[in-house]
Amino acid sequence: MTEHSADQRRLREILTTKSCVMLDFDGPVCAVFTGLAASTVAARALDAIRHAGYADLAQRCETNDPLELLSLLAADGPELVEDVEAVVRSSEIEAVSSAAPTPGAVELIERCHASGRSLCIVSNNADSAVSAYLAEHGLTDPVDAIAARRPDDATYLKPDTRLLQRAAEATGTSPAACTLVGDSPSDVKAAHAFGAPAIGYANKPDKFERLTNAGADTVTEQLKPITSTL
Repeated sequence: MTEHSADQRRLREILTTKSCVMLDFDGPVCAVFTGLAASTVAARALDAIRHAGYADLAQRCETNDPLELLSLLAADGPELVEDVEAVVRSSEIEAVSSAAPTPGAVELIERCHASGRSLCIVSNNADSAVSAYLAEHGLTDPVDAIAARRPDDATYLKPDTRLLQRAAEATGTSPAACTLVGDSPSDVKAAHAFGAPAIGYANKPDKFERLTNAGADTVTEQLKPITSTL
């Protein structure tokens, strides 16, 4: 059996036994920072830290990833998390207006809904940004729940399992009945810590190996195999 056919078989084994599909947002649904670069958002957040009088902290937290910055602040500058999260949030809302839809994402969401399964968006991005994107693209109705970053829990991001727990509670689903489709090792870690299998979405050449090494239960380079299995 080839590696490809083995992945297809494992995909069927996972999806035929699950009643809730959790879908990461940035990657599986769209490329959030297509028109507004993540590095620009991070720069805005770092400027906010400096303007608050924490230049040394901004230097220690230097990064091009705004979500990584929030995680760093949770440890080194918790008093700034609320204000910096607001800067990142407003930038993400701006970003999703020009986000490029992932090929096959609409079909996947609609097929999942039609199959009778619950479909949840589980994302480290801001909940308001996710909602704005889904509304703009006519995808609000087929999505049963959004478990994404909120101002009051901005530091509990995947691989923490809190977002997955929220999604499962919103749909009345147990971990054993769920699977998470994500494009990063943190998605894989979160799913396994939660007690659910992880389907890796390798939408870039380097991600297949990274997701495999992270322990993804199966990896696909396109969304179409997931949709056809559903």
